Amino acid sequence: MVKESYNGCDLFKELAVKNETFVQSIDSYSNEVGWSITIRYYSALHYVNYFFCKTTGKQPPKNHDLLKKELDKDPKNKTRRSSPLRCHYCKMQ
Repeated sequence: MVKESYNGCDLFKELAVKNETFVQSIDSYSNEVGWSITIRYYSALHYVNYFFCKTTGKQPPKNHDLLKKELDKDPKNKTRRSSPLRCHYCKMQ
């Protein structure tokens, strides 16, 4: 069951989509790969925050360490690093 106590979840998805749209517009005009990678990283992070928010009903933590700790609390995890979302999130850093 999804909790709806924090109602700002959709903002994270909107930010992710805006970043994806923006990066697609600059990819064809720019040779600066660094900016493209940075924007894509933040888009992915916004999707992680959106998922966290939608599944927990809470606002995502403000820093990476706290978010990792919260992802570790997922009751579906059998081991510390078994959550597919957490594993992908850690690889992004």
